[in-house]
Amino acid sequence: MGKMIFKVFVKGFLQAIFVIVCMILCGVGGFFGTRFYYSKKADKENSAKAADMIGDAQIDEVSKNLIYVWNEDK
Repeated sequence: MGKMIFKVFVKGFLQAIFVIVCMILCGVGGFFGTRFYYSKKADKENSAKAADMIGDAQIDEVSKNLIYVWNEDK
């Protein structure tokens, strides 16, 4: 009787560990797959944007992106 309880416990424990390992592997695989996909997509987009921006930076365009803080109390 005691050996049977131990076998049931070990079987359930190993199944739980197997499920956890499978979930971790799916997460890691999804992470690297997504990273690979977006790195290829970003390379194409960034190279086109970089080619357009080289030599185009002027003071007026840069100053539009600055953030000004205004305190109404003072």
